[in-house]
Amino acid sequence: TIANPTGTLTPAVNPVPLQDTWFYLTVNNSLGCSHKDSAFFDYQPLPPPVITPAGPFCLDATPVNLIANTPGGVWLGPGITNTSTGAFSPAIAGAGTHLIRYITPLPCGDTGAVNIVVNALPNILINPATPAICNDANTNLTASGANTYSWSPSTGLSATTGASVTANPTATTAYTITGTEIGRAHV
Repeated sequence: TIANPTGTLTPAVNPVPLQDTWFYLTVNNSLGCSHKDSAFFDYQPLPPPVITPAGPFCLDATPVNLIANTPGGVWLGPGITNTSTGAFSPAIAGAGTHLIRYITPLPCGDTGAVNIVVNALPNILINPATPAICNDANTNLTASGANTYSWSPSTGLSATTGASVTANPTATTAYTITGTEIGRAHV
């Protein structure tokens, strides 16, 4: 034990080194006595953050919060509306494949990345676009622009699924068709 020690630590500890480093401490007292010691700092970097895969999303999907395994980072990329929470909006990102990055803070920070796919909405067309039929008559309605189709309401329709249906309503009726492609849907 040295009374009234003063000393220096070489190299300085702040910032924490990002590689293996020896630290040397020399302690001096007012009587001119000194002591030197050392310690080895074995740098063990954290693994890069892992982002939970998300998507694919339809362009009109509700925004979601992305998830990473390491808290406290910053989210960056198209469609990120809150860099702290990782809020991602498909509508703001737009259709396409988007590189999203999550950066954890230094001194041991790193970057994780994930591609998120946002699919454009299918363009559904109905033929005839505005059919008019007489009482007790029917008309064929044909949809295009997607892979599968769902029609509603079922009143007066020959089927509720498929690209072509026969409509025979007893009153003026507005039909809604939902067209779906793999990973995307549109009404």
